[in-house]
Amino acid sequence: MAEPVFRALEIVARVVVAASGSPLSFSGVEHIPAHGGAVIAINHTSYVDFLPAALATYQRRRRLRFMIKAEMQQVKLVNYLIKHTKTIPVDRSAGADAYAVAVQRLREGELVGSILRPRSAAALN
Repeated sequence: MAEPVFRALEIVARVVVAASGSPLSFSGVEHIPAHGGAVIAINHTSYVDFLPAALATYQRRRRLRFMIKAEMQQVKLVNYLIKHTKTIPVDRSAGADAYAVAVQRLREGELVGSILRPRSAAALN
């Protein structure tokens, strides 16, 4: 599990949360499987939704492979992180490829994080 960029992010996240003076506490982490693939659904309410989810899975010694809108690859730093943390870019006009990658990651025993918007960006027809 040698992923140096991911490991550095885990350390930075824990330091930032500790320095904020508002420690995070989690309930229900026992429901995150210790092994095998699973989808973790996360309610999208802010730009840092991923942080508590990632830290909760970290408590279970697991890493979360997030799905992220492909447009974020245009931000150089974010694109670097996407490439080095097995994040799954989703082209919202043609998302089938991203879901194929997510299914493959699940078959490999990974946790896949899907951030869901309370009011979807996609129109329901």
